[in-house]
Amino acid sequence: MNKLALILCLTLLLFNTAMAQQTPPGQLDGSWNGTLQAGGNKITIVFHLSSTESGQLTATMDIPLQGVKGMAIPEAELTRDSLYLRIPSGGIEYVGKRTGPESMEGHWKQSGMAFPLALTKGEAAEVRRPQTPAKPYPYQEQEVTVENKAAGITLAGTLTIPEGKGKHPAVVLFTGSGTQDRDMTLMGHKPFLVLADHLTRQALPCCASTTVVQASREEIPRWLLPRTLPQMHKLPIPF
Repeated sequence: MNKLALILCLTLLLFNTAMAQQTPPGQLDGSWNGTLQAGGNKITIVFHLSSTESGQLTATMDIPLQGVKGMAIPEAELTRDSLYLRIPSGGIEYVGKRTGPESMEGHWKQSGMAFPLALTKGEAAEVRRPQTPAKPYPYQEQEVTVENKAAGITLAGTLTIPEGKGKHPAVVLFTGSGTQDRDMTLMGHKPFLVLADHLTRQALPCCASTTVVQASREEIPRWLLPRTLPQMHKLPIPF
């Protein structure tokens, strides 16, 4: 009788422990962020988790430093208190275990290597970049377009004009290869915005003023670029 009672007590204890460790569906919903340290680099990873009405877990991933936002994670699974996220096409897997209501310890696995990646619930703190100018600017800013009839496209850009009257020499900034915005945003930096701001601020009354056009290629099909850019120096700019 005593043996039977002991077995029943142990069974109930194990059942209660298992239930306590089980994470209810939806409890992980939200954003989870952490910093991956690999090869001397610190890379912020953000996972966005959500559950369907049926309890199926879905996930997307952001890597702000690399310009990745909302990347779908094909395989997302929650087993008791452990989270499994997999991107088979990239050979990427994250395995984490809850250590608290808003914390998780785990590893990022890729190319046969594993790196510690602890997660905290919530959005990642925005990286402060003091070199990036903030409005209001001490100069005028206008949206402009330049039509290239030969190529059948229109370039859009931002024109910054220093204070003061007179004719201004112009600096035209074009981005390099690949698809980029007019600020040439790359890994969280905006080099064209910083450069345009610096040049425009140099327009002192006793010095040569500078007008800067940041040209965007957002409207240009990639196959048009080789025969479009060489013509740009011939285009009339109506401003």
